[in-house]
Amino acid sequence: ADDTVYAVGSFAGPCDSLDCTGTLRAAAGVAQYSQADDTWYPLGNGTITGTAYTGAYIDDTLYVGGQFTDLGGKTVASVARWSTVDDTWLPLGGGLSAGSVYAMAVNPITRDLYIGGYNLQIAGYGAGFSPGIVKWDYSDDTWAAVGSGFVNPDVDDIAFSQDGTTMWVALDSTPGAAPAGNVATLTNADFANPGVRTITGTWDGITSGGVTGVGGPAPSGGVNQQSARAVYAIGNDSVMFGGNFHEAGPITAGRVARWSPPVTPPPRPPRPPSVAPGAPTAVTATAGVQSVTVTWTPPSYSGTQPITSYRATASPGGATCEVNALSCTFTDLTVGTSYTFQVQAFNAVGWGDLSTPSNAVSPLAPPPPPVPVTVSIASAERTVSGRGTAVAASVFTTGVDTGTAVVPWTRIGRGEWTPNSASPVVVGSDGSVQWKRKFGANRNRSTISIKFEVGGVLSDVTSLRPVK
Repeated sequence: ADDTVYAVGSFAGPCDSLDCTGTLRAAAGVAQYSQADDTWYPLGNGTITGTAYTGAYIDDTLYVGGQFTDLGGKTVASVARWSTVDDTWLPLGGGLSAGSVYAMAVNPITRDLYIGGYNLQIAGYGAGFSPGIVKWDYSDDTWAAVGSGFVNPDVDDIAFSQDGTTMWVALDSTPGAAPAGNVATLTNADFANPGVRTITGTWDGITSGGVTGVGGPAPSGGVNQQSARAVYAIGNDSVMFGGNFHEAGPITAGRVARWSPPVTPPPRPPRPPSVAPGAPTAVTATAGVQSVTVTWTPPSYSGTQPITSYRATASPGGATCEVNALSCTFTDLTVGTSYTFQVQAFNAVGWGDLSTPSNAVSPLAPPPPPVPVTVSIASAERTVSGRGTAVAASVFTTGVDTGTAVVPWTRIGRGEWTPNSASPVVVGSDGSVQWKRKFGANRNRSTISIKFEVGGVLSDVTSLRPVK
């Protein structure tokens, strides 16, 4: 509660045994710890006649239950509340005329207090009034029944679901009417309705179905023979139990078990009918020389059987190509015709859906055959030039690009052929080459032979005799 912690249990002694400071003050059965000054304090004069077992805190009010007749100097019968306004203990109605309170729980919706214990008899009510468990309506300070109670009850703990409509109970003995094996539940929408005076309904057992063991192993025993001492609700339909047991329902559960409602497995889906594949995707056509290559990706759904092959179909014309791959090449299409292609997959059921058409492409025409490289001397002449001699030639080439170098070769008489790199020439735009060279007077009486080389191809040889 804010910065205060309340301790309820079977303890007694001077306050210094609880790390108090200052003068000795008794704090038997119930004590409060202040975080503000790190000190334990009693409530009232700190005395108890009997034993406190359990407590609950609701809206600035501390409730304590157990088996006692006096608490803090006030006569109360096994159940009391601490008034922070008056700093005193107050009874709840007439308290108990018999029995002990072992459990307290607060409904999270209505804020009503529920108590349980052994052989509870509410003062002023009949002995059969909701035995073992009752509700305290703090709004008007009255008791109310909860279901039909239990036979030979010994309620050790109580918990509520998050929505306040289900109560879980841990017992130290088996309820007579419901074979709950020391654990029980009561579900009623009226729990969460503050206007309802009495909660009715039948207690249900929870020892089978969704029990899940936590811990173990354990030698023997079972929750039906032993006891459940503690209960903790999880959400609205699951709960944890702890106690002196080694089995919970059909499973080993080493003193701790979780119960959830039985889960009905979903029905097995019907076997789907045999289905052909879906349509391939990303169909793409790429033009090649007198061919088209088509590629694709597999369908997102292969059907109920594995895909074993694909078929591509050209349009127009309907030419097909079947492969066990993700591409195929058409080589019998017409150059200049625009084609699109659709692909479908095949499994044991049959051919699947056609894909959307590919992009349109046309096969490429083959390139023209290469022009053979030739070089020939179209004309040549030798003339007297001053005291020497000049040779001129017109050369014609084919299959050679404009600007290609042409190497002239010359030979004097029967001497060696010599490449004439001193006067390089290149092929003109019309494939022709014009070459001219002057020789000295010492060559006037010699035969001059010429030839030309381009791209490794040599022309014929022309020999020019001396000019008189």
